[in-house]
Amino acid sequence: MVSNPDLLSSLLGRTEDNFLDFKQRQYRLDTERQKSGFIKDIISMANTPRESSAYIVVGVVEQGGRPTQVVGVSDHYDPSELDRQMEGRINCVPSIAYHVVNHEGHQVGIYEVRVDPTGPFVALRKFGRLDPGAIYFRRNSQNAVATNKQDIERITGWFTGIESSAPSQPVATMSWQQFYRVCDGFDESRSYICMIDEKLHATADDWRS
Repeated sequence: MVSNPDLLSSLLGRTEDNFLDFKQRQYRLDTERQKSGFIKDIISMANTPRESSAYIVVGVVEQGGRPTQVVGVSDHYDPSELDRQMEGRINCVPSIAYHVVNHEGHQVGIYEVRVDPTGPFVALRKFGRLDPGAIYFRRNSQNAVATNKQDIERITGWFTGIESSAPSQPVATMSWQQFYRVCDGFDESRSYICMIDEKLHATADDWRS
């Protein structure tokens, strides 16, 4: 998606920290090592206690943690591809978004790692540079592993606090028309399983649908 340039301007005015990282080049996802490096960066941000989103900005040269030049990147990833790289490799996929911002003739990519209560996010198995069960997080603008009791309790306690403070969500209801569309019109090339509450009172028309 093309994002509001104000987001990039605000990030370029900051210095790298636990919630912000600048990279000159776009992530490559060709090899296991490259894929695991991307996942490690994402879950390190996702596991770091904070109050708002964290960001990884690609297409920016930095020196000493400060952005010095915007060079842009030519390749961008669809969010579904980013999720696919993490599915099955970590216990659950953190909530992320990818923004494309035009800046003085260059396209800059911004990975937004949102606050997500479903963590801590850990690898399910050994994969490239990822060790199974290790809680990666950001410390002094670098990726680190939580090995001592204080770090582990601080991270897990933060996730528990997010979950307990989240407002309860009303149960969503869906009309048959919406349900029909979500199921792609019950495409005959697919198979479906319908599980129904025994107390459901459905009309003849409902059953025909």
